[in-house]
Amino acid sequence: MTVKVVYAFCETAFCSETEKEIKRIAALCKKHDVEPLIAVDTLGRTARALKHARLSYDLVSTGLIVQPQDFFFKALFLLTTGTMAVFRYMRAKKPDIVHCVDTDAMMLWGNAARMYRTPLIVNVDPSRKYAKLARMILTDVALLICPQGTDVKMFPYSARPKVSFRPDEEEYLPFLSERYNLITKKESHSGFVGFLNK
Repeated sequence: MTVKVVYAFCETAFCSETEKEIKRIAALCKKHDVEPLIAVDTLGRTARALKHARLSYDLVSTGLIVQPQDFFFKALFLLTTGTMAVFRYMRAKKPDIVHCVDTDAMMLWGNAARMYRTPLIVNVDPSRKYAKLARMILTDVALLICPQGTDVKMFPYSARPKVSFRPDEEEYLPFLSERYNLITKKESHSGFVGFLNK
């Protein structure tokens, strides 16, 4: 089963783990486990790394920098007024899953995924601080992927059962494929449809 996955990247969060994630996406594509829809918010190091890996991407520009530690009303105002490009992309592509490879991307894509009732997966950086709006988004995710040893108490109580610790590199691709299939099967049986998809 091929799963249509939006991989959302945010340039402000680019790091060595971003490059590793790009290599994993390329490997999943070779296995034909996913149909990738890769979205970057601006042209920069992420776009260059994707080009180097021979992965095509879409520029979904919001002009925003919204981070997990941002004050609730500031973050809410920015997201309310500036993420129409994300909503239009979701409407056009109709993905099965949105996978945010960093928590900055989660801030830009989380609300759109919720409105379209699209399962959200987030790679979490436990070193970041998560303010109120970020914590609200975390409660809505289908899966939180965390490094081994992450203290789950840092997450809202309702999000803790959704935590999975990232396995070793050789086990990571089968882990992702299995989770993608489990999540899409669960959603297909639930019968939920977001009101924006009706």
